[in-house]
Amino acid sequence: MSRTLFCRGRFSCDKPAWSGILANEVADVQKLKKQLPFWAIVIAVMALAIGVSVATTVALIHRDTVAENKQTIQRRILRVARSTAKMPAVKRVIRASNAGADTNLQTVIKPLVSRDDVDFIVVMNHQLIRLSHPRAKSVGHHFSSVKDPAPALRGQIHYSQKPGVLGPEYRVFLPVYDRGRVIGVVCVGLTQQNLDQQLQHKTRPILLGGLLGFLIGCILAILLGMYLRYLSPLSVIRHGT
Repeated sequence: MSRTLFCRGRFSCDKPAWSGILANEVADVQKLKKQLPFWAIVIAVMALAIGVSVATTVALIHRDTVAENKQTIQRRILRVARSTAKMPAVKRVIRASNAGADTNLQTVIKPLVSRDDVDFIVVMNHQLIRLSHPRAKSVGHHFSSVKDPAPALRGQIHYSQKPGVLGPEYRVFLPVYDRGRVIGVVCVGLTQQNLDQQLQHKTRPILLGGLLGFLIGCILAILLGMYLRYLSPLSVIRHGT
């Protein structure tokens, strides 16, 4: 292949042209070095590494906190439901309602809601008619969804997270037994708004701690960069001598 054919294209084979290109490349590299000194690169890399590390740690802790909070809520509302289902007054009113009596548990359940720090305790008879509810006008009416309390009528504990009368709710349905027979259902739960507030209360220290750790890491990275910047002229002087 002739030199003429080889040199056709983007670049010329003239030596001065190649020398000019190399000189420009070297100048660009030197300019970049001047724009980003070593100590600045160290600060940037350390800040990035610290940020990624802190963000990953906070995300993992937040995930575990959310899972732990859900388990805590489950145990809490189940405990309240069990204590409510064992109350003699609750069983007595449910039996009377199943027999056709026009009665309710509003006066019995209302103090329990405040005492146990839950958003609602709904007691239903075997026909899923509400005998208690945070909204008095809902008492005496059928439960809004038959699907959720149905497992409790079969003797099963059932958790549900769905929109309810009070908005999005997390709740548990527990059967009420009387002499070995299911006579009604107790539903205990918290609204999503309450759950979010509790979760924010638990995760806020984690987020603040992560932010504080990131700031401290950045400060240390800056101090290290300043120290390296201080050492750079000294190394030049030593090599020069």
